[in-house]
Amino acid sequence: MFWDSKRKIVAALIVLSALLICTPCRAENHKRSKGLWAASVASLVAAHVLDARLSAGRYETNPFLRDSQGRFHIGKAVMIKSAASGGSILLQALLARNGRAESIYRPAALINFGCAGVIGGVALSNARVPRYGTMPEYLQPQ
Repeated sequence: MFWDSKRKIVAALIVLSALLICTPCRAENHKRSKGLWAASVASLVAAHVLDARLSAGRYETNPFLRDSQGRFHIGKAVMIKSAASGGSILLQALLARNGRAESIYRPAALINFGCAGVIGGVALSNARVPRYGTMPEYLQPQ
């Protein structure tokens, strides 16, 4: 039942993304596009915070984000995720400042909302991982 609802959410996000991509970018909508971009940055940050919060105290399969005991390491995660997202947001801001801002805000917002959706899905998946102290079968020594 959980997987069926997850598939419905993913399908809805794909349809929403397709509708937003098909909407033309116009110069008169510059303020709205900039507001949409700012909201997408906030959603991306919120998705990363949710992912870190739901992963804390649990086993981690990503070797870049775990400590020597196999647990999620919050320090590494904050460093890696903030560098990746911060670099992307900085690039978007520089492109908007140096180029035609009305043409960059909407596509950048779509990319940010898409990434936030994927990260949110990963966060929901991480919520099902057992907490530290109960060894999951995929991490148990053979």
